[in-house]
Amino acid sequence: MNRIIICWIIVFLFLCHAVFSQRIHGTVEVMLDKLPMENQEKLSGLADQLDRYINSFEWCPDDYKYKVPVSVNVYFEEAKATSREDRYEARLIISNESDVQYSDYRWDFDLEAHPQLQHTQTYKPFTGMIEFYLYLILGFEFDRIEKLGGRDYFQKARDVLEQAKFSRFIRGWDRREDILVEVLSSENQPKREMKFYYYTGIYYFDFGEMEDARKYLVKALSYFSGLPEEAMDRFYSLNYYRMGEALGQLAMKDELELLMQLDKEQEHKDHYRVQWEAIGETPK
Repeated sequence: MNRIIICWIIVFLFLCHAVFSQRIHGTVEVMLDKLPMENQEKLSGLADQLDRYINSFEWCPDDYKYKVPVSVNVYFEEAKATSREDRYEARLIISNESDVQYSDYRWDFDLEAHPQLQHTQTYKPFTGMIEFYLYLILGFEFDRIEKLGGRDYFQKARDVLEQAKFSRFIRGWDRREDILVEVLSSENQPKREMKFYYYTGIYYFDFGEMEDARKYLVKALSYFSGLPEEAMDRFYSLNYYRMGEALGQLAMKDELELLMQLDKEQEHKDHYRVQWEAIGETPK
């Protein structure tokens, strides 16, 4: 396990040109154009505040010294003024710019004029939902580094969820709880384990540790046939090209043939076939 971690550190230090004090590196967009001009003025500095809130906070230890890109897009839909506060409805699209993306359309919260976003122990409906999804993304990231290693960050997401249940703004948290339950379910555990073996194998491959790369990729592909087809479609879409190249260079004929059977996309099949034929034998 120590050897795995060392390779992760070296590879990501090589890929990253700077060391960040936090792992999350967020790109923020806040769209206010659907709101009345009065509310747009009140929230005119929100994008900068949210950028600072995300990028100036240590969400987790920076032991591995690399950034996790996160795209955060907030689209305000409606403003409602009450005697005590301004309330808003918005939708959130958040992703790691790779294999994790969530779109959430049920988001209610209050915001004061020219809000100053601060990290506190008290749950806030606006920042709370963003934190929930950021912790999910971190959980998936740590799952890649250590088998089921995202557990602490999924627990942080649950902590936010439990606080949200006592908020005045509870719309949508039943669905968010369903998301977290599904992530942590025993049925989803094999997919989480597969990604650890797969990404570790790919990083060993990039590092030139071919024996270890082969071992981890063999283990990763042993999960493929047991995973639901719909759960694998996006994985294939994102990884088929690099995966096919790695298996071809490692002369992993059986695994390439398995992919040609499991992956339904003809473009992917053709790529696997090219890698197989480059090894010197035509598949069945």
